[in-house]
Amino acid sequence: MTRTSCGRTHQSAEAVRVAAYAGLRLGELLALRWRDIDMPGAALTISRAISAGIEGPTKSGEVRRVPIADQARLALRRLGQRADYTAPDDFVFANALGRPLDGSASRRRYKRARVAAGLRPLRWHDLRHTLGSLLIARGVDLVSVQDALGHSQLPTTSRYFHTRPANERAAAFTAAFTDRS
Repeated sequence: MTRTSCGRTHQSAEAVRVAAYAGLRLGELLALRWRDIDMPGAALTISRAISAGIEGPTKSGEVRRVPIADQARLALRRLGQRADYTAPDDFVFANALGRPLDGSASRRRYKRARVAAGLRPLRWHDLRHTLGSLLIARGVDLVSVQDALGHSQLPTTSRYFHTRPANERAAAFTAAFTDRS
């Protein structure tokens, strides 16, 4: 794929990176504005989502602060170097007119890229699930993962717990009974 005049291919790749490394729902990603990004604090403030082209509250109705991995910060820095639509109120993922990207078109571009790369079928939302699974597998506590992903119920987040190796959990259980004196 080549970069188009408005940078759609480049922007689509960066959108996938930010979604994957920050665990954002597509609607949250599309509603992201430059003012929502705290680069020094390595965090995003997620307060809105776009659904069916309409901007509104997030799925949970809550505002959350999401830590962003360096990979997502680098993608956002690259986007911030474009010639237009980088003011605080501008959408991070904007079309040629500065409006938010279309969610259906974003999904189609993602699917075409996935097929072209020869990857197994994965939905856009699976990027979010992958982050949750990786965080749990790396030992990040369930409440932190719940907070980052914006789950209102802990049981929703606990479905990712299966990714943690049993021997790691057994070691933690053993340590709980070890004399620390």
